[in-house]
Amino acid sequence: MSHLSEIPQPALRFVSRVAQCGESEELWHLLCVRMKDYGFDRLTYAITHLFDSGPADPTSWVVLHTHDEGYARRLFGGGGMLRGTRIADWAFTESGALPWSRSDELPSGDPTAEFRLRELDRAYRVCSGVTISFPPLPRRTKGVLWLTAKPSLDQQRIDRMWYERAAEIEAQLHVFHLRFLSLPFGPYKLTARQRQVLELVACGHTTHHMAEELDLTPATIDKHLKLARETLEVATTAQAVLKASLFNQIFS
Repeated sequence: MSHLSEIPQPALRFVSRVAQCGESEELWHLLCVRMKDYGFDRLTYAITHLFDSGPADPTSWVVLHTHDEGYARRLFGGGGMLRGTRIADWAFTESGALPWSRSDELPSGDPTAEFRLRELDRAYRVCSGVTISFPPLPRRTKGVLWLTAKPSLDQQRIDRMWYERAAEIEAQLHVFHLRFLSLPFGPYKLTARQRQVLELVACGHTTHHMAEELDLTPATIDKHLKLARETLEVATTAQAVLKASLFNQIFS
């Protein structure tokens, strides 16, 4: 599509709402509602800012989904069934869109993992869809989106729809992904004070200077830093500043 007038109005409205959205939860809801217009009623979005730790490290990934909890738990939990499959290997190493009809073109994955995934998909009526692997921008960031179609839509119908509307859909997905990257997200819930002291550390303040500026004792500052490290599951304050920054928990 080369002209703005050629872009469907629902897509333009979606992009406009995404651009103005200020909460990751609301943004996710907007995407789920929009994708239903194309027949995708179950979505899974996995994202990390710590991709150097490897796609197999479950602690570095945040996963949002609208699947049955049992399906998601078995798919992404410890030793999840997605690991070792050809579609996962593709998603974590390549970028682009992959209708599931093309998955047979990929190099074979682990046979046991492939069998377990097929059985899981069959049990939960996960029959057709498209996987989107976003480019790693910035370098350590990786996002993958699985679009699962309604059980009444077979892969042939999804392929026909995708052939006709792929550019339109992918443009909306990339806008969503880039906007999501700019918002605070992740399982880490820092308090306002914890965010404040981490921001001051990032700006080069010492404990003594922070205590004076915030009218607190040095011991209280140390307590907030300790709690921030525990919340972010890191050992040092420098690591806490880095992780909080990567997940947009500070300076946002």
